[in-house]
Amino acid sequence: MKIAWWLTLVVAMAPDAGPGVAPAAVAPPAPAPVPNVVAAPPPAPGRSLAEVTEQVKPAVVNIQLLDAADEIVSQGTGFFVVRDDLVATNHHVIDGAQKVRVTLADGRVFDAPGVVAEQEDRDLALLKLAQKTGAPQLALGSTKGLQQGTDVLVIGNPTGLSGTLSSGVVSALRERGLEGETGVFAGRLVQITAPISPGSSGSPVVTMDGAVIGVAVGQRTSGQNLNFVVPVEDLAHLLAAADPDRTTRAFGGQTNRNLFISLGFFLVLAVAYATLTRKKKPRPRVH
Repeated sequence: MKIAWWLTLVVAMAPDAGPGVAPAAVAPPAPAPVPNVVAAPPPAPGRSLAEVTEQVKPAVVNIQLLDAADEIVSQGTGFFVVRDDLVATNHHVIDGAQKVRVTLADGRVFDAPGVVAEQEDRDLALLKLAQKTGAPQLALGSTKGLQQGTDVLVIGNPTGLSGTLSSGVVSALRERGLEGETGVFAGRLVQITAPISPGSSGSPVVTMDGAVIGVAVGQRTSGQNLNFVVPVEDLAHLLAAADPDRTTRAFGGQTNRNLFISLGFFLVLAVAYATLTRKKKPRPRVH
């Protein structure tokens, strides 16, 4: 999948997995009512980074992709939205997953059987956990009226270092994405100075009131602190179209099902062929 040499996704991928995002295949969704969205937050004077971090961190999770031997092959970040069993992250974080394990900020571990919604061209996915967690969920803010210089925080798991905080400001609003790019980078983006690294993909980007204004997705490696965020409105539209109680794609399950179907099909063909080509033994002739 094509992507310029100066752009990389911030997720620790498996050794045999190349970086990049899929080209846009689906037109951006039409405006629709969105859940849990508030207006762009006003400045919050006097609120410290420590206070915002204490509010946001319990809702952030570490996402690990495992192989058949339960070895970690890649990892990223996610966060709870709307419900305590629903995790938002980047599509590329869970792309190709066979087994997904989610570790909460308090150390508890849960399986994620599959996704309830995903949009590859905006690099977003919603994971369904196997059970309720009791974890807090983050409120969704808005990028409407968002200004350059607005303070932002990112809490994620860069290189597997869980619960890492970085801070910065909104450095630009890229209404038309990045020139010459495809997929998520061709659409609307928020640019921030808060550092993000491999493993931070899927992290919530929040303002000083703790409201999410986007999902960390990638960085430009030819400069410094050139980091990009999928606007929260895209996530809100995905949530509006999702059924949180229905898994639309299971991790690994579909692959195994297809394998068994294929094996069964070829077994039937083999039996049929053997039956048709079997030579009958000659009977003794009666004189």
